[in-house]
Amino acid sequence: MSMNVDKVEASPAPAHLEDAALQEAETNDVKGDNNLAIHEMTPEEKAEALATAYMSDPGVDYRSRRGIQLICCLLACLVCGTDSGFDSGGGVSAFFLNFVLPDKLGRRKAMGICNTILIMGLLLTGLAKNSAMFLLVSVSLLSLASNTDTSQQGRYFMGLGAVAASAAARSYIVELAPAKHRGFFLGSYNVVQTMGSILCSGSAIGFGHMADNWAWRGLLLLGLYGPIINISCLYFIPESPRWLYARGRTDEALAVITKYHSRHNDPQSPLVQLEIQEIAEEMRTMGSAERWWDAKVLFATRANRYRMGLAAMIGFWGQLLGPATTYFTVLLTAAGITDTERQRVLNFINSRSRNGELFLSEQVTIFGTASAAVGMLIIGGLLSRQHEKNYANAGVAFIYLYGIFTQVAWVPVNNLYPAEIMTFDIRAKALAFQAVCTQTAGLINTFGVPPALVALNWKLYFIFAAWDVLGVAVQFFFMVETKGIPLEQMEDIFTDHSPRHKAAAIIRAKDEKLKAEKRARATAA
Repeated sequence: MSMNVDKVEASPAPAHLEDAALQEAETNDVKGDNNLAIHEMTPEEKAEALATAYMSDPGVDYRSRRGIQLICCLLACLVCGTDSGFDSGGGVSAFFLNFVLPDKLGRRKAMGICNTILIMGLLLTGLAKNSAMFLLVSVSLLSLASNTDTSQQGRYFMGLGAVAASAAARSYIVELAPAKHRGFFLGSYNVVQTMGSILCSGSAIGFGHMADNWAWRGLLLLGLYGPIINISCLYFIPESPRWLYARGRTDEALAVITKYHSRHNDPQSPLVQLEIQEIAEEMRTMGSAERWWDAKVLFATRANRYRMGLAAMIGFWGQLLGPATTYFTVLLTAAGITDTERQRVLNFINSRSRNGELFLSEQVTIFGTASAAVGMLIIGGLLSRQHEKNYANAGVAFIYLYGIFTQVAWVPVNNLYPAEIMTFDIRAKALAFQAVCTQTAGLINTFGVPPALVALNWKLYFIFAAWDVLGVAVQFFFMVETKGIPLEQMEDIFTDHSPRHKAAAIIRAKDEKLKAEKRARATAA
């Protein structure tokens, strides 16, 4: 069924968002038998309307000037992925920055402030008088004490800035990228993380030959390139259109969407009009984005509680699938590989094995968790005979395979999925909540796993295998598929009594609509 999409004019202030969402004007080129405003459509009808809009306007051409500009805007934020290695010190404290800055000041200013904090932390640590920071895994509290040195304070600011900048960048990317390519661009965030990991582990081989403190200082200062690039580009990129619309700057929001989402740069395009109407409808039904201090909204409704449960699931299982990559050097030592130079080379190879992270779906995530469970069983069995060289080498080989399967499945989920399932009013706050869950799991990794490895050795892998089996069950029954679904339809999905089945129905309706349109064109030809 073909749906009409009404044109809307930009309203001058937030008080008129409801009028903008409900306004009906002359219909556009998408013809049909029914005249339905966006708020009257079912989720399936919205999916059909989107598919029809794409037939009329397939979206910006990435080979055009506007397409290249869009890619540059997103690349300027993707470089925040290189910050991910500096998230141990003040990562938990980043909750407060994530909670306030993106909604209060906007996504761009939030990235600028947080990356400035990260740069300050890198300089404090890299230029410190000693290397005490490497003796501390987390100094979130110690860095606030009066007797801490500059390296400890720097470690705190590194974690604080890196985690907060990452959350703001992910919100920006998911809100600016076109719906049908959103998964690719935010999945690319993970490729940038991998590139940063490769650069870091590869440089460590060279810096490791230095006899003085610059062996670690140089490696730290190398991390300055990501935040510096981001800050340098912020002046030239637009603000998130959804943030602009929520602040009453609807003309600017319409201009951004038209420029970066429409093939013909036409504000009256069916695609642009549909997106604007869906944003207006989302703003009309929520209205809490301006109350940036309100934390109750995260758990105020059944839909939001469901979302927070998924965010917690991603935060904990994403960090606690197993110790095989987190403590790679420790595992190499346990396997009898003690030569420092060889450990550096193997760690570099391990960082390269975590590539290809552009796949994201519910099925892939479940497969990745199941692979982690199987991997834990195999690695534990092999390392139980680690004193035999052949078994130890086989255990290291399976660590690589484990890394490939779990990273391909889980790294994109950590960055993309929580940002996708949230509505605009809670996105920044929800990502802050997810960051707390992730950092809490990181503390377990930091303080719990190392002594457990010493005490239990290979037996710990079987404990993680049982944990991963539980994860498969939780994800199978509760995880909601989001691939190809616009952000504005997430509320329709999560307010349904069965979000998983509603999402599947929307995806089926969209696919069937596209197939029908293709068959019609083929018949006409």
